[in-house]
Amino acid sequence: MKYGEIERQHKELRGTMERLRLVLGDPNGSQGTDLLAEARSLESSLREHFECEEEDGYLEVVLESQPGWSRRVDRLREQHRAILLELQQLGTLPFDEVPAGLRHALDSVHRHDIEESDLVSEAVTVELGAAD
Repeated sequence: MKYGEIERQHKELRGTMERLRLVLGDPNGSQGTDLLAEARSLESSLREHFECEEEDGYLEVVLESQPGWSRRVDRLREQHRAILLELQQLGTLPFDEVPAGLRHALDSVHRHDIEESDLVSEAVTVELGAAD
């Protein structure tokens, strides 16, 4: 299990997303910032992170402890693919639509992170309850 690596990635990704939100929230902030390059960098980091979660991370632990939750885990995996696609498609948008597209992608990542954290917490709670 790569818990330490996953947590390091979570922290790094949250910092990157917070920085991007600050840039997007500042009317002059995106000037001089290549938002598409930032989105590509975020996509690359997320791809690595999602692979880590799916191959030897949280999602496998959830399935090991709660095999009946496969639909919920599959939904998170589907979100991984959708988020990566959303970030990739920013390059096809007109330049003036990129900030709004990036905001939407960041919101998607945030919602996913909450859902994933809730699932993992619930699995741990159920596992600990079963151990009592």
